[in-house]
Amino acid sequence: MISNFYGKETIFELPKSINFRKYKSEILISNYKDASTEFERIELRPYESIVYYIKKEIDDKKGGTC
Repeated sequence: MISNFYGKETIFELPKSINFRKYKSEILISNYKDASTEFERIELRPYESIVYYIKKEIDDKKGGTC
């Protein structure tokens, strides 16, 4: 869950040490209809909240889920 509790835009950015490139995100709920599906760097609008479901993608080379 990522939230902006203020009446002005703000930027949320994951630390570079966290690697989510092999993950897929899905929005479970948001208070804006056009919320960003990218969660590594988001420009949050006033009072915007987004709840993501994050799932690691399947690695075909290993023949299963990760």
